[in-house]
Amino acid sequence: MDKYRFDCIHFRGYKPCAKKKVCWDCGEYSKIQKKILIIKLGALGDVMRTTPVLYAIERQNPGSHVTWVTKKNAKDMLERTPRIHRLVYVDDPDNGALLRLMVEKFDEVHCYDKEDAAIGLAALVKAERRYGFEMNEWGHMAPINKASQYSFDLGLSDEMKFVTNTKTYQELTYESSEFPIPSKMDHYDLQLAEADRSMANTLLNRHGFIGKKNGGARPLIGLNTGSGRVFQTKQWLEEYFLELAQRLHREQNAQVLLLGGKDEDARNARLATKLPGIAVYPGCDFSIREFAAILEACDVCVTGDTLAMHLAVALKTKCVVLFGSTCEQEVDLYGFGEKIVSKPPCAPCYKNVCDKPDVMRCMKDITPARVFDSISRLI
Repeated sequence: MDKYRFDCIHFRGYKPCAKKKVCWDCGEYSKIQKKILIIKLGALGDVMRTTPVLYAIERQNPGSHVTWVTKKNAKDMLERTPRIHRLVYVDDPDNGALLRLMVEKFDEVHCYDKEDAAIGLAALVKAERRYGFEMNEWGHMAPINKASQYSFDLGLSDEMKFVTNTKTYQELTYESSEFPIPSKMDHYDLQLAEADRSMANTLLNRHGFIGKKNGGARPLIGLNTGSGRVFQTKQWLEEYFLELAQRLHREQNAQVLLLGGKDEDARNARLATKLPGIAVYPGCDFSIREFAAILEACDVCVTGDTLAMHLAVALKTKCVVLFGSTCEQEVDLYGFGEKIVSKPPCAPCYKNVCDKPDVMRCMKDITPARVFDSISRLI
C-alpha cells in the first residue's frame, strides 16, 4: 500500500491523477499540508460573497486541499475556481456525497451557513479544528468557536444587526474563521470561461449593443429588475424601471438591457413591450456564468441586493444598488458603485413580503431620479 500517494494533492483514485501519472513513477508528488472543509450551501449570492475566504485560506494554509460543500445550483458558479479542489453537493445523494464526508477526516471545517443541512453536517464531520456554526444537542444552531459568537448574536438581536453593526459579511466570515482581516479585503473569486464571454458578445452584437467600456460610443446599462421569489421586499417598482429606462434613452442615449432570471421573465417581457426601441430583453435562459458575462459587458448595472449585484461586483462592473429591507452595511461594493439606501421607520426588516399599510415604502422612496443621478455619476 505504500506505493499509493493518497496524501498527494493531485491524487484522485478512481481515475488518473491531474498529472496523468501513476504514483510509483511520478516526480511531481505534492503532499497535502491540510485538508479543509468549507460548508456554505446558499443562497447563491451569499455563496459568491463567501469566496474571498479562499484567498485567506491560501495565505494562512499554503498547500491545503479545499473541499467546498454546497448545492448543485452553485456548481456553475464555483466549478472553475482554482482554489477549490473538490465540490460536494448535499442535494446529490446518488453520488454518496454525505457518506464520503462521514468517512473522511479534515484538519479544519469552516461552516458559514445557518441551514439545518449545513449545521447538522458541521456537527458530524470529523475535524481537528472547527469554526463557524453547528447544530447542538437541542437541535439549534450554535456558534462553534468564540470568534463566531458575534455573528451568531447578530441573528438574535435586531438592534445589533439593523443598527449597531458596521461589519461587512466578509469581515464577519473572516472573524468567524479567526483569519486576520486584510487592510484591503480580498475580492470575490469568480472565473468565467471564454465560452461565457463569447456567448455574451454574440448576444449583444445581435442587438447592436457595445458598451463604452468595450469601445462603443453609447453607455450600456443593465437593469436587473427582480429579486427572486424569496425576498419580494427587495424588488423595485416596475413603473420606476419604465421611467428610468425612458430617461436613460432620452438623456444619456443609453442602450438598455432588461435582466433577470425565470422569476422576472414575465415582468421583463411586459417592460420590453412598453419600451420598443429603448430597451431589449434578451431572455433568461442563461447559466450563472453566462449571465455574469452579460453583466461584465455592461457599463453600469442597476440592481437590488441580489445575486446579480454580487456577480457584477465580482467582475468589477459598476453598479447602483438599491437597499430597503436588507442591511447595506454588510455589503462591500469594493468601490465599484454606489448604494442608495431607503430608511423609512420600518426598514430594514428582512421580511419576505411587506405587511405594512403603505406597501413597499422603502422601494417607493427610491425614485427614478435618484437612480438616474447615480448612473450618470458612474458613467
